[in-house]
Amino acid sequence: MLADHRRAFVYSLVLLGATAALFVLVGLDPRLPVVQPVDDWWFGSAEAIRSTPALWIARAMDLAGGAYVTLPIRVGVAIWLLALHRWRKFSAWVLTWAASEIVVTFVKLTYDRPRPPGSLVSTSSSSFPSGHATAAAATAVALVLVLLPPGPRRRKWEALAVAFTFLMSLSRTYLQAHWLTDVLAGSLLGAGIAIGSAALITEVRDVALRRQARHWRETSRSPP
Repeated sequence: MLADHRRAFVYSLVLLGATAALFVLVGLDPRLPVVQPVDDWWFGSAEAIRSTPALWIARAMDLAGGAYVTLPIRVGVAIWLLALHRWRKFSAWVLTWAASEIVVTFVKLTYDRPRPPGSLVSTSSSSFPSGHATAAAATAVALVLVLLPPGPRRRKWEALAVAFTFLMSLSRTYLQAHWLTDVLAGSLLGAGIAIGSAALITEVRDVALRRQARHWRETSRSPP
């Protein structure tokens, strides 16, 4: 699943550290107005370049990132991994799914950030972080990790996962459903959780194997 899970831990910590920095900035914004001016500028820029074809694409991305699409994918992949007895990949997949949903729900309730005015699509709950961006990043990255072996082929799909997350994030701001920092935080959070989950499950597997090997060695040295 991972060529070097220790290095993956570092990547995950970097992504989650950047997420935490955004959490702090958004939380401090009423007293330290750094985030909202950037979000307002991006909001106005998106309005200035709005066009019908771009709106069609953005609405298609809205559907692709919704529960009607992501939930069947998550359930289907989980069942497929179970059927193949890929326990480690199944565990990483389910952990990514559960952790991303729990964290997003908790943070939304904690921050309760208002959404931008005039959303062009139906929305629910608060704005920060973007659930669509989090789900897109977590699902896309985890799909690559559990379905493809490390190597050049995976790197191409990793690039596609990043591109999909980028487009999903842009579409949410283009539709006025989220602020820019909402989707940045969601993207970083989803990717960090997906990579960290795979690294954690791999480390747990390795620890278990080392303990098992040590137990066998001790047993073999014991006198009859």
